Amino acid sequence: IRWMRIRHISISSASSVSESASSKVLSLAEVCTYSEEPRRRAQQLMKVGIIGCGKVSKAHILPLHRMRDVEIVGVCDSDIQRARDIACRYGIRHVYGKVSDMLEERGPDVVHILTPPQNHTESAIQAMEAGCHVLVEKPMAVNVKEADEMISASQHHGVTLGICHNFLFNPAVIKAKELVARGMIGRIIGVDIFWRVYRAKGDRDRFRTTQWIHELPGGIFHEVAPHPVYFQLEFLRTLQVISVITRKTGSELPTPWDELRVLFDGESGLGSISISACINPYQVFLNIYGTNATIHVDLLTNTLVKFRRSGSGGNFRKFLVNVDHSVQLLSEAATNMIQTLRGQRQRGHEILIEKFYESLRKGTDPPVTGDDGRAVVVVLDRMWEELNRASTDHRDGE
Repeated sequence: IRWMRIRHISISSASSVSESASSKVLSLAEVCTYSEEPRRRAQQLMKVGIIGCGKVSKAHILPLHRMRDVEIVGVCDSDIQRARDIACRYGIRHVYGKVSDMLEERGPDVVHILTPPQNHTESAIQAMEAGCHVLVEKPMAVNVKEADEMISASQHHGVTLGICHNFLFNPAVIKAKELVARGMIGRIIGVDIFWRVYRAKGDRDRFRTTQWIHELPGGIFHEVAPHPVYFQLEFLRTLQVISVITRKTGSELPTPWDELRVLFDGESGLGSISISACINPYQVFLNIYGTNATIHVDLLTNTLVKFRRSGSGGNFRKFLVNVDHSVQLLSEAATNMIQTLRGQRQRGHEILIEKFYESLRKGTDPPVTGDDGRAVVVVLDRMWEELNRASTDHRDGE
C-alpha cells in the first residue's frame, strides 16, 4: 500500500512558515498540561504533520482526530506561540518552528499545507522531497509555473498531491452534482456564483490587517476566488475569461477595488462570478440554470432548492410555486438539524479529507488532483491578466 511505503506530512495554516524561524522543538508537556488519550491500536498509523497553524488548521485537525489509523505527530508554524496554542488545544505532542526539523525528526507520512499561497510551492516540494504525500489548501499556487513545479515534484518522487477544493464536497453541492449528472435540470445553460467575502469586525478583519492577502496577484479577491472558479470548471468544464470588471464602492479597505465581476464562456454554457467585500448580508450561493429546471444552492446554510415550476400565470399557480419552494427549504433545514443533533452532519473539508486518506489507502487518485488545482490557477492567472490590462487601459485613457 502506497502510504505504508512512503512518508507523508500535513501542512496547514494561514501563516507563513519561514526557515529562519525558531527551530526549537517543544513537547506538549512543555507547552500545557493535558490528559493523553490512550494510543490507537491500529496495526499501522499514518503519521501526519501540520504546517501552518492558522484558522483553517482546525478544519483539518478535527477530521484527522476522528480517523483511527492517523496520528498527528507535529505542528509547525513560524509563529511558535500560534503552534503552541494549536498543540494545546488539540493534544498534539510536538511543536516546531522549522519545516525541515519536523520532517527530519517526526518522519510524517502525509503533510497538509495550509500556509499563505505564497509559501505553498516551497513547503510542498520540501515535503515531497522527503517522501511525503501532500494535501495543499487552495489556491494550489500563486501562478501556473509554481503549480507545474509542484506537479513535477509529485511525479518525480512518486507521492500523491491533493488540493483542498472543499466546497465541492459540501453535501448540498454533492446533491446538485448528482441532479445535473442524472439530467434532472436538462442541459446546462449557465452558472452564476455570488461570494460575499467574510469580514470580521474591527481589527479582526483580516482583509484590512493581513499583509500577505494584499500581496497576492489578485489582491483581496485572490484569497476567495479559487472557490467560485472551481465551481465554474466543475459545471462548465473549460473556461474562457471574457471580461473582468472591478469597482471601489467607498469602503475603508486599503485596496483599489472592493467589488469584482467576471464573465466566462464555458464549454457547457456561460458563467459569472460576483465577489463582494461590501454587500450585506453575508451570502454565498450558486445558481445552475438548465433547460428544464434551475438549482439554487446556499453554501452557508447547506440547502438546495430546485426551481421547477414557472411563477407566471394566475394567483393559485404563484401560490403553488411558493409552497413548493417553502416545502423544499423546510425539508432541507429539518434534515440538516437532525443530522447536526445526531452528530452526522459533515462539512466539505471533512468529506474531502476523508476521501483523500481513502485514496492513499487504496492507491487511487485523490478527490482533487494536482491537475485539477492547476486548472483553477490557469483561470486565475487569466483573470488577473485581464484585470491588469483593463486597469492599464483605464489609466491610459485618463
